[in-house]
Amino acid sequence: MTERITQQAALFTGADNWTSRADEADQIPSIRFSDGPHGLRIERTAGFGFNESHPSTAYPTASLTACSFDRELQRELGEHLAAECIRDGVQVLLGPGINHKRDPRCGRNFEYYSEDPYLSGELGAAYVNGVQSCGVGVSVKHFAGNSREYGRMVEDSVIDERALHELYLAQFERVIRQSRPWSVMCAYNRLNGEYCCQNKPLMSLARDRWGFDGIFISDWGAVADPVESIRAGLNLEMPGGNHGSTERIIDAVKHQTLDPAVLVENAERIRLLAKRTADPHCSDTGDDHEAFALKAAQESAVLMKNNGALPIEKNDMIALIGPFAREPRIQGTGSSKVNASKQDSLYDAMKDMRALFSYAPGYSVNNHQPDSALEEQALDLAARASKVIVMAGLPEGDEAEGYDRTGIALPENQNRLIQKLARINRNVIVVLQCGAPVELPWRNEVNAVLCMYLAGCRSGEAAWNLLSGKVNPSGKLAESWPETLADVPSAECFRESLLQVQYRESIYSGYRYYDAAGIDPAFAFGHGCSYTTYEYHDLTVRNEGQSITATVQVTNTGDREGNEIVQLYVAKDRSQIARCAKELKGFEKVDLQPGETKTVSFQLDERSFSYYDAEKHDWCVEAGQYRILAGASSRDIRCEATLFLDGTLHPYSRIPQNYLKPGTHGEERFSREAFARILGGSIPAVRAAKPFTGNSSVAELSQSGMGKLIRTGIAFAQSRLSGKGVSEDMILEAPVRSIFWVSRHATWDTVDAIADVFNGKSTVFRVYRTLHRDD
Repeated sequence: MTERITQQAALFTGADNWTSRADEADQIPSIRFSDGPHGLRIERTAGFGFNESHPSTAYPTASLTACSFDRELQRELGEHLAAECIRDGVQVLLGPGINHKRDPRCGRNFEYYSEDPYLSGELGAAYVNGVQSCGVGVSVKHFAGNSREYGRMVEDSVIDERALHELYLAQFERVIRQSRPWSVMCAYNRLNGEYCCQNKPLMSLARDRWGFDGIFISDWGAVADPVESIRAGLNLEMPGGNHGSTERIIDAVKHQTLDPAVLVENAERIRLLAKRTADPHCSDTGDDHEAFALKAAQESAVLMKNNGALPIEKNDMIALIGPFAREPRIQGTGSSKVNASKQDSLYDAMKDMRALFSYAPGYSVNNHQPDSALEEQALDLAARASKVIVMAGLPEGDEAEGYDRTGIALPENQNRLIQKLARINRNVIVVLQCGAPVELPWRNEVNAVLCMYLAGCRSGEAAWNLLSGKVNPSGKLAESWPETLADVPSAECFRESLLQVQYRESIYSGYRYYDAAGIDPAFAFGHGCSYTTYEYHDLTVRNEGQSITATVQVTNTGDREGNEIVQLYVAKDRSQIARCAKELKGFEKVDLQPGETKTVSFQLDERSFSYYDAEKHDWCVEAGQYRILAGASSRDIRCEATLFLDGTLHPYSRIPQNYLKPGTHGEERFSREAFARILGGSIPAVRAAKPFTGNSSVAELSQSGMGKLIRTGIAFAQSRLSGKGVSEDMILEAPVRSIFWVSRHATWDTVDAIADVFNGKSTVFRVYRTLHRDD
């Protein structure tokens, strides 16, 4: 092989954990990558797990900022993050995460925006525009069908074609078309049988149909086969290192199973990214980063309920309850966890503002069982207070990257305490800190609920400004909050198998499901209260040929300024195919003074009325009457108008109109047989455990005769990884090729040799011989 081919092959694999390789001969510099979506995380040390990072600003997570429904806020967040990247020499920021929120148990949901692809796409595009306007790149993730952490590196997401395009790819398409991201990160999982990092149809769709011209980068450790990946269109394998990918690519070219033109094209794409990130420039953000974190939290928090206890009055004597009041949860755990340079608390904010309050913990975050002594102390304070603020939420270990929650309940000690407090004080206010929805069995017993999600480094001051009325709450929920886990459409099929997850609910996810099934969530998508009131009227729709304009009048009918998030939904009357009751197709956040009326306008295009036709493999408009709905939430429609459109008279969908049986629970909601039909005839078989390969999970290997030895090895690995966020389950679910994280000496030959040992075809000595020992 020529030296040039060797150099080009080497560009496919990164130099180390966080940088790409340079090619001096071709004047391609190294590019530095870094986590994360809501704060810069530059690791102090390398290695397996989530290592300690340098101090940085912890902004609110996407689960909260999505509730702002504010494109400009996302753009500003992107600019602030870009400024920190430039300060620390980072060329590409690994974010935003825009995966569909399919199930509230997903451990990584705090990193994602919404259950609605239109909202996720619009906010994601604004974020990307903000970052890239400063000459810093992004990596939009995780592409695609990545909606759970359980088995994420080995599982196969089985999704029917219509649901795939309408719910799981639509947000990626919107971001790519609107903001032209400079890189997209391919996910760990398989998608309909093929690993995303070597899924040629998936990557070709983005390039050929959506116009993507950046690079595809692997999630860290997601490459299952370097040759298949570069052939399919992946451009960069991360993390890097000397583990043999270059040699395998060169060998494939030598044996004419890989066209050398692929290497040339790949090098040019890497060069383009280097060129795009060569001249970073900070925008004038106008304030410090912590001040923006405060602004973002305040403009995103959702007042879920208020029966008059809020806002807090100056003379209110408050009982402040809960450990989170002094040591708040401000972010999630995993690759996005920031070493916050500053952090406040509600306790400190109330003290600084000289609020009248007494504090008691009330419960422990280290033990979910009730503690009578702690409860009695809290109840005593509550009995003597005019109002009670309870800080409640999920302990840090309950939700994280790498594993999912097993349920959606709050710890028992918190639920019991809140119910007891509500019996002795009618003004109990619950402030929630969690990354995703939880069951609220006491929601009808308390007076007010403020949802802060994970609000970043200024969560304390933000919460107090909202509770005290200094700031009028304006956030709306970007996801439905179910009454119970049983109400979630994916409840039964979320965790059936380590190796496969069937998306049997198809298009009926989130509010689309609750509307179609006639189930009332605890709090609906788009819901949020305010300290003022709004009236909607005079909705009009004009068909102007290429676009449709909808306008609605909104009036602030209260006595204080507020920001209302106006939502526009589209519904198809008497459709010939299975369709959701309505879908979000527009939103605007409008500032209104008391008594002020403003006209809010929305532009709708053909896509706003389209469904995905799995026979034509394209988007189509069904002819007939549509309703345009303007509302304050998906369940609070204030006015509507009708519109007739031309389109196909014979729409096609494999999903039958009776696929969803309204009002039912359990397996019969979405049977395997019905799901097989909408897939096209059959559900793919789960791959056999044997023969073992480099993609076999450690759990599968442990079923062999060497299971005891493997368990001993896991215990040893955990002892070395203590404090790095790696659990036993995460190790068990990892594939054999994850050895690259543990040993810098391991190669792809090592991976193959390990598989052969477990298949009885080789010896441990051969494994030893494959290890690099030159360093």
